[in-house]
Amino acid sequence: MAPAIASFETLSRSNVSPRQSMSSEAAPAGERPEIHLDLRADVWASFQGGFVDGPSTPPYWALAWPGGQALARYILDHPQIVAGRHVVDWGAGSGLAAIAAAIAGARLVRAIDRDPRSIEAIYENARLNGVSNRVVAVKAELPSSAHKDGEVILAADLWYDRFDANRMTAGLRSLARRGATVLLADTERAFTPRRNLKVLSRYSIITDPGIEQTRLTRVHVALLEGAMEAI
Repeated sequence: MAPAIASFETLSRSNVSPRQSMSSEAAPAGERPEIHLDLRADVWASFQGGFVDGPSTPPYWALAWPGGQALARYILDHPQIVAGRHVVDWGAGSGLAAIAAAIAGARLVRAIDRDPRSIEAIYENARLNGVSNRVVAVKAELPSSAHKDGEVILAADLWYDRFDANRMTAGLRSLARRGATVLLADTERAFTPRRNLKVLSRYSIITDPGIEQTRLTRVHVALLEGAMEAI
């Protein structure tokens, strides 16, 4: 199956998500595509079906997850948050949020992920969107002791299990205490941080029920503050 190109189209600033077009056709003339992604829903389906060819790590890079969609939409609508700044994207996956930051005018974006296939996807997607000169993909475990000099930290869809969620939240709070602007997006999973959050926007994301168990997923984009409180 050929990779599908997903176009995240220009929308009004209402709480509606970017829409995914799962064909390789160009976006309609009346819609100005903002982000193109080389998505591989077939790879995710094979992983879910137990047909794993290669690493057994879930191929998170193959899809545009709800949190990443919402965070990308927020950045595109509020470019002043990242314009001229050094941005670091934690658990970058397909590179969606990182690419949005580059399009919005970030000086440099480092997209961190532990999956080497994600690194390949990020570079390909950055190339598709003409921002490969400002997006650097980095293979590293998170929380990462490197790249602490980011002025803006992006994190989406990271809170799937308690152990990793607690580590991620502690690392992000540490960066916030040092003065970084930390933006997170999630579907309010059980382990998503609740304290010291300033919710900036809420979105309703149309999703595949086979991925999120619902057709409409609600996502918040929030500023994580660095106060010394329990996770």
